[in-house]
Amino acid sequence: MKKCILILFLFALAKISFSQTELNYGSVDSITYQQYLAQDWENLIKTAKKAQENQITFYYLEYRKAIAYYELKQYRKASESFQKVLLEYPDDNFAKESLYLSYLYGGMYSELRRFWHTLEGDLHEKLRLYDDELIINGIDLEYKAFLPDKYQVDVENGDTLTQNIKKNLNYFSVNLTHLTKKNFTLFHSISLLKGENIVYDAIFTLEPIQQFVTQWQYYAIGSFNLKNQTNLRLAFNYTNEKFKGISENTNSGSGWGSSNQENVHYLVYYNSFVGYIALEKQFSALNLQISTSLSNLSLQFQWQTGVSLTYFPFYNNKFSWQNELYFHYFTKIDDSNKKLLFKTTFDFNLGKRINLKPFAFYGNTYDFIDNQGFTTYSGIDEINYWYGTLLNLRLGKKTFFYLLYQNYLYTNSYKINRFEKEIQYKTQTLLGGISWNY
Repeated sequence: MKKCILILFLFALAKISFSQTELNYGSVDSITYQQYLAQDWENLIKTAKKAQENQITFYYLEYRKAIAYYELKQYRKASESFQKVLLEYPDDNFAKESLYLSYLYGGMYSELRRFWHTLEGDLHEKLRLYDDELIINGIDLEYKAFLPDKYQVDVENGDTLTQNIKKNLNYFSVNLTHLTKKNFTLFHSISLLKGENIVYDAIFTLEPIQQFVTQWQYYAIGSFNLKNQTNLRLAFNYTNEKFKGISENTNSGSGWGSSNQENVHYLVYYNSFVGYIALEKQFSALNLQISTSLSNLSLQFQWQTGVSLTYFPFYNNKFSWQNELYFHYFTKIDDSNKKLLFKTTFDFNLGKRINLKPFAFYGNTYDFIDNQGFTTYSGIDEINYWYGTLLNLRLGKKTFFYLLYQNYLYTNSYKINRFEKEIQYKTQTLLGGISWNY
């Protein structure tokens, strides 16, 4: 009871002193110390800001402000003040540990990793981030299923149909992460997509054609953590696609690649490349990123430039909102097209084990590059929009499970007796993965 009365007295005294005393070094030191003892964090921050507006600043003021931000869970702001504290007293272990946790809870993971490598001795081991002696620091295994609507067009006897129809597609991927140096991360992935489409094309045959699809993809991205909370990312994506068309009325046997060569109507290979570069700058409440990619998806030149703004309204990683605006130039349809595309993503951390990211994409386009060059959407159908949700679930200290659901709306162009028509259809995808981090 006496302790509560003392805290209330100090709180009232601090407010009276602040309103009646002209600010100087002595008064600021006294007032902020009383506010610190009373745990009056919000008013302590107000006093510190007012003092700094009057060019009054000193070590303990910055320290108290850093602790106030930390106690209010405004970790991204707290990190800025703890950095200033450590510039004056670089051996302060309490400030070091507080800065580490501020980076962690503020979602500033590249800064966290760089800073952890500067720690030594017991503090380095106490706050161990990962095993830096390993060559491989993360492994992901993924499987993705495609569930397209039925959108095959019915025709009358005597009509000829030209249409490509998605049937069964399955995707498998293995991803590796290497934390090679304190300021560099290498992530790369190899994936396989196998499936089957149905193609109607009178140029080859009047019968429906089974189109077997095999796609290999290799992706790599290097992330450099530069000074002043800046990150540079360079990525490369290579895809090899094979399309084999077999008429349904031929004796093609069963299984992949089991047909005789004389029954194959066509065998086509495509190679596509994506180059990607991005520069990100982190602020207390915002992450700003500018990116550019060049590619030859669908064997056509395209250029995609994006601006991404991620807002942290509470200055921590509990919630953030990312908006991405893209200018997309491609030559796939009518020689050249220019599109403005928009994607929005919400990021919720629900406790220590659950992360949820709902998102939506708006804008009509044909080929699109997403997720820092990792995901490529290519094909003959127009993308109208898509939305979905990513769920990340921590199973243990080093193990995560994630589930990604997406729902797309496409426009499929087809011909009946050479007359062009369109039909819209939806495709749902479900990707599941498990991740081990070391």
